[in-house]
Amino acid sequence: MNKVRLIGIAMMLSGIFIGYLSTRTDLHLLSGILLGLGIGWLITGKFNAHHRKVSTRNTRTGVPVKSNR
Repeated sequence: MNKVRLIGIAMMLSGIFIGYLSTRTDLHLLSGILLGLGIGWLITGKFNAHHRKVSTRNTRTGVPVKSNR
C-alpha cells in the first residue's frame, strides 16, 4: 500500500468523522469533499491522472487511419 492510498484512507476517515459529529451544513460540504478525494485516492493510488496517447495509425499495418470528420 503506497502513501497516497494511506492518505486516501485518512481523508475518508476524517470526512466521516467530521460529517458524523457536525451539525453545520458548510462542514458537511467539507466532509463530502474529503470523502470524495479519499475514495478517489484510495482507488487510483495517484494524485494526478496520466492519459494515454491515442494513436492515429492502424496498429497492424502502420498506415494512417482516415478520419470521418
